[in-house]
Amino acid sequence: MEPPKFPSELRRDPHHGGWCVTTYHPEREAALNIPLADDPDSVPCAFCEGYETYTPPELAVVSPDSRRKPDSSGWQIRVVPNRLPTLTVEGVEEREGVGMFDRMRGVGAHEIVIESPRHSDRFSSFSIDRLSKILSVVQNRLLDLRKDIRMRYISACRLESPDSRGHLAHPHSQVVGSGATPPSLKTELASAREYYNYKERCLFCDILREEERSKDRLVASYETCVTVAPFASRFPFEVHILPRRHLHDFGLVPIEDLPGIAESLLDTCRRLDVVLPGWGRGLSLHTSPNTVPRHEYWRTIQQDYHWHIEIMPIPPRRQDWAELMGLPLCSVAPERAASALRNAPGLS
Repeated sequence: MEPPKFPSELRRDPHHGGWCVTTYHPEREAALNIPLADDPDSVPCAFCEGYETYTPPELAVVSPDSRRKPDSSGWQIRVVPNRLPTLTVEGVEEREGVGMFDRMRGVGAHEIVIESPRHSDRFSSFSIDRLSKILSVVQNRLLDLRKDIRMRYISACRLESPDSRGHLAHPHSQVVGSGATPPSLKTELASAREYYNYKERCLFCDILREEERSKDRLVASYETCVTVAPFASRFPFEVHILPRRHLHDFGLVPIEDLPGIAESLLDTCRRLDVVLPGWGRGLSLHTSPNTVPRHEYWRTIQQDYHWHIEIMPIPPRRQDWAELMGLPLCSVAPERAASALRNAPGLS
């Protein structure tokens, strides 16, 4: 890796659009490396096995017992509606103007994927088989929610934090369907389409090939995926998981690819745990919007977009001023981050 030319850089992000700031300050990196106290919360919660009646009725389940009754013990993975949903399936959109502004009902869906019956389980300790099943459940929920054409965008995310308590500390992810496409995804989709219109190639396929060629920001290569620290990282140790198979939609991923995706995801999270002990983590699935409501608009999305997973480590101390200005600030260069993750002790 070449030494930094400047103490800080503005890097244009071809993926999300706009510019990011990358700094090269060893003392700033050291200041971020403060592990938090290890204080696991093992108190049973509504997501634990045996407490099924404390959640709304399950929407889907993975269970080894075909005779199991709904909302009872003996499950591996459960999907339930969020008791306090951000968006709801009830009602119609009721779009209306308010002066020069517009509004509509918060139509959508908000579901919880309870990833394990055990409160003390942690994502990084899952087996490839369990995570493959979780990915399959998320895929099925995405496809099911898309049948409702009011759902413009459906995706999944999960948040881990050492500060979480109660049911928030139980391993779970969320599937969210929305009547509007998030602004950040719109920017990403526009960047991908602009790149394709200019080069007639997929932006993400090109990123994958370039990172494997240069290796400076490559974390690891797998049969199914490649993991990289993006060139214009918005956060320290940001990692993207890019599937080798070009598909715009996670819903189209063949079931035989899921174990390989699970392997790359688990390996990346374990590397982050080694390099950044005590940090939290956010994962988000980036996939195609529901193209049915506006099928005439998505003319090239099958060629120009490429589903992927983004991982955003959450440091013990965050610098929020740059985010307030809308200018992402990454205080660890992606080349440094990728090198640390590649060489994580015990994971070579």
